Amino acid sequence: MRIAYAVNARIPTEKAHGYQIMRFLSSLASLDHEVTLYVPNRDNSIDTDAFSFYGLPPVFSVRYLRGPRLLRFVRLLGPVAFIADSLFFAYALHKEPSLERETPVITRDPVIAWVLGRLGRHVFYNAHAWSKHRQLLRFLLSNVSGVVANSSGTARDTSLHTKAPVLTCPNASDPNPYLVSNKNFLRQSLGIPLDAFVCLYTGHLYTWKGIDTFVQAASLMNDPSMLWLVVGGLESDVERYRALTKETSSLHFAGYRPKEDIAKYLRAADALILPNSACSVESREYTSPLKLFEYLTSGTPIIASDLPSIRKVVSERSVLFANPDDAESFAQQVTEMRKNPTEALNLAKEGLCISAKATWEARANDVVGFIQHTLR
Repeated sequence: MRIAYAVNARIPTEKAHGYQIMRFLSSLASLDHEVTLYVPNRDNSIDTDAFSFYGLPPVFSVRYLRGPRLLRFVRLLGPVAFIADSLFFAYALHKEPSLERETPVITRDPVIAWVLGRLGRHVFYNAHAWSKHRQLLRFLLSNVSGVVANSSGTARDTSLHTKAPVLTCPNASDPNPYLVSNKNFLRQSLGIPLDAFVCLYTGHLYTWKGIDTFVQAASLMNDPSMLWLVVGGLESDVERYRALTKETSSLHFAGYRPKEDIAKYLRAADALILPNSACSVESREYTSPLKLFEYLTSGTPIIASDLPSIRKVVSERSVLFANPDDAESFAQQVTEMRKNPTEALNLAKEGLCISAKATWEARANDVVGFIQHTLR
């Protein structure tokens, strides 16, 4: 089957959606589907190709479409620049000779979905939340063939506003290649103290992802026998948090690390922290955290915010829950984990069972089956 994926964004990118797209498409290609990714030809500070950047084999095609680059005028035009840029990209995509008319197109951009749907294309909207601009999004999705939603919360709210069929399809992860590796060896290779109890957070330093709760918990405990480690984030955000937290000696920001190193950090840690905030509706209801699925593959115990979006994936049988936006609650759960390491490891084993089913190949099969069924 031929499948196209269109995203009006910079690829490769340091943001999680770039890896999610690339890994999903590589799983489609591994199942013998002919896959092409269409992206705009934008300036990019990353000077390696997308496959090398994400450590993936070049098993599908990437085509860069030229356009007017209207995002340069975003300060002048505001949201109009984003909408106009997507319109031009969608039109260029429609005219692209390599994209046959009958090829189904998946996109995260509702403007692209609207244009291609109006032009009679088979377009599937990849929904990752439901916008507060409900009437506008309802209009933009009026001609899609179907919707692939990242979570049950997204699927629920999307179904209320579109007549198109909706598939709930959460994120996934690859097995951790260091699952049987010696933790001390991994720590030595990463420069992590062998005798520290390591609480790890990976990913961007966005407020809705709960980085402030992680930082506050580290400050509350301020235990010299512990290391609160943050791996990831844009350089500007990392420098800002380093300046704000310089009094907390147990807290360390490692900054960006290559994708292949993240699995090592996850396995080398003692506790993986997922402190998503309840202050964001995306965090409470819509997210399908790629971070959570990667955490589950590591065999390392997890402490997570008690949110509906998280409970759709895990339960008390697989993680310790803490109150969202409550640093003291997270600190208490870290203490509980240190007191009862055997129980924590039992939770991690259950997490491994969950991750064994949440594979990229299974996700790809679900999406392809949905597309084929919808287009019959």
